[in-house]
Amino acid sequence: MAPIITLVTRALAIHRQTPSVFDEPSVRRSFSGQVIHALLRCMVLANPEAVRRTRGRPTLPRNEIIRLSLDHIHKSIRGEAVIGDLVLSAGTSQRSLSRAFDEVFGMGPHQYFMLERLHVIRKALREATPGDTVTSVCARYGVWDQGRFAGMYHRTFGLHPSMELAAALESWRANTPARDKR
Repeated sequence: MAPIITLVTRALAIHRQTPSVFDEPSVRRSFSGQVIHALLRCMVLANPEAVRRTRGRPTLPRNEIIRLSLDHIHKSIRGEAVIGDLVLSAGTSQRSLSRAFDEVFGMGPHQYFMLERLHVIRKALREATPGDTVTSVCARYGVWDQGRFAGMYHRTFGLHPSMELAAALESWRANTPARDKR
């Protein structure tokens, strides 16, 4: 129950600071997916017998686990799936999934997802045009906790997302007269 309370408390705090953040459909979809995942996790913890698997399940080769996982991760980034369903989409256990990612990428699946999403958002910020904001770009990719995102972005790329956006907009403005002369 604690993860649900934490999630809702964080969402309420963010909503108080920036009420419009949940107006974006991708943000609402991302948040509802996280709530559903937390609820299902609570249900499984409350009744583990209901989800007990039979022994002898056929194992998937590591490359197949990775292929299925990467497909699901890219769908999650586009907002077509929920990252919490990664284990189900890979058709394997959390342990096997984590081992496969560690062997191939040297990191866990969630860390890989976060890094991929950061790179997609960075690309979008670098291609921004007037009217784009960090919040609007992040909302396209289901990021609704701007504070955590900004911290991760800064740790990963060494600058804040707002600085990346400002540089992109400055570049766009500098190149605009050249476009108009054509």
